[in-house]
Formats: sequence, C-alpha cells, structure tokens
Amino acid sequence: GDADRVAAATRRLTELEARLRDCPRPLPSTVVMPGELARAGRAPSAPVVGYVMPRVTGTPLYQLGEPRVRRAGGVDLIALVAALRALHGSVAALHAAGVVLGDFNDGNVLIDGPRCHLLDVDSFQYGRWTCPLYTERFVDPRLCARPAPAPVLARPHDRDSDWYAFATMVFRTLLWVGPYGGVHAPADPARRVAPAARCLQGPPVFDAEVTYPRAAVPLAALPDELAAYFAEVFGRGRRGPFPAGLLERLRLTRCDTCAIDHGRARCPLCARMVPVPALAPLGALAIRALP
Repeated sequence: GDADRVAAATRRLTELEARLRDCPRPLPSTVVMPGELARAGRAPSAPVVGYVMPRVTGTPLYQLGEPRVRRAGGVDLIALVAALRALHGSVAALHAAGVVLGDFNDGNVLIDGPRCHLLDVDSFQYGRWTCPLYTERFVDPRLCARPAPAPVLARPHDRDSDWYAFATMVFRTLLWVGPYGGVHAPADPARRVAPAARCLQGPPVFDAEVTYPRAAVPLAALPDELAAYFAEVFGRGRRGPFPAGLLERLRLTRCDTCAIDHGRARCPLCARMVPVPALAPLGALAIRALP
C-alpha cells in the first residue's frame, strides 16, 4: 500500500540484472550475492520479478549490541571478536575490488559464530552505480548536508564512510551504546543538541556534558589504544581504514560480578582481577600466581 516503496522496489528489480552484470568479481565469500533471476516469462528479455539468494543463518549484528542480550550471556566472546575481524577483512577486500558498501549498517550484517555474512549487495556502489540509501546512525556526517536537524546524505559514499560505519558498529558491539548515545545535558539548556543532530554537531557519548547510559559498558572497559581511536574518530573527525591491529589485539572477558564484557586486565566496574593460569612456564623458569 506504500506507493513510494513499491516504486523503489520495482526500480531496484529493473536495475538488478545490469547491476549484477557490472559487479566486480570475485567478491569475498562473506558477501551474499543474488544468484539466478526470476522473470515474468520464459523469454530471456522478460522483466525481472525476483531472484534466488543463498540461504544463510546468523544473528543480526545490531542484536549483539543490545545490553539485555549481552547481559543474558551466551555470547561466545572469542567468536564475536573473530567475526568482527572477518567483517574488517571483507570491507578491505571489497574496497580492493573497487566496491563501496554505501548503506553499511548493523542490520545488513549477520554474525554466525566466528563468521559474518554481508547482505543487501544490490545497494553496493561501484562503477556507474551509486548508492543513494543511508542509515542515520551509520552515515558519515562528513558527507551530510549542514546545517540540518538530522543527517541527510548530500555527497556520495566513499571508502572512508564505510570505515566510519564499521567503527560505529564495533563501538556499539563492544560498549552496547552508539557513539552519539546518552543524553546531552549541558549546564546551559540552550546549548543542548537534539539527539538526531548529535552526529552532525556533537558531542559524542563520552563527552563530559553527556550522561552516559547506565546499561552500557563504560569506555574504560576498552584497551587504551582502542578507546583513543574511537575518541579520534567520533570526537575529532579522524577517517581512514580501521586499524586491523586494534581487533587483532582485542581480548574480551566476561566479568562474573557485574556481567559486562571488557578488554582489560581488571573489570573497570568492580576491579575484579581476570583469572590467570596458576602456572605459566617461561623457559627454565616457572611463575606461580599468588592466591
């Protein structure tokens, strides 16, 4: 019953055959590509009315950033970090193939153990095909019209905007809040920035004038280098590829006391020491932990 959405779907189906023909090959195995086309008749030129897709399973990435989901436990933290590393590799490989993801958000990423699946390939950007779509929480403010009460894409997506979206996903997955979440509560109410405009004007969630959500993981739960990187991206406008080493060195641990997942030697909320092996051999020496 929504004429605009029907028209958009019809247009995407009309373009699909040409888009698939122009799509660079090969793409990473994590990309879920449309396969055979379904046509309105037997003729090869009959209009496209649908397409066949491989069946994949997994949990949408946005669910893994929900506090209630994470506090309930059951998330394999080693596999989760491995999946983020796989997603990082997929983004880098797509860029190397001349593809920009465009409307890259945590709703079109499925996590299946240590694996990831990338959906919505028909909105990827490459060659003559651009991507006019965007998601407000993930669109790069650098490319948005200003002044504006909310993000509106004004310039085409690029590789840096993909990495901005990726950084946003990692931030929310690890801290259970977006980089512009919380409540902006400056001493002067006239300076308060509306939630929808925060990514355009600031401040980020870790600013002193923002009330940090109690349900979220504190920024101090991250390794210093990762926290510093997020401060550069969301506080100072840094762009460029997400440093792969930040994920390679990341080790998450679940605190049994306060039920948060952190990447430090001690839980930042309760200062509970992470368990260490009772005996760690080092050459001819043996270091025994104190009780």
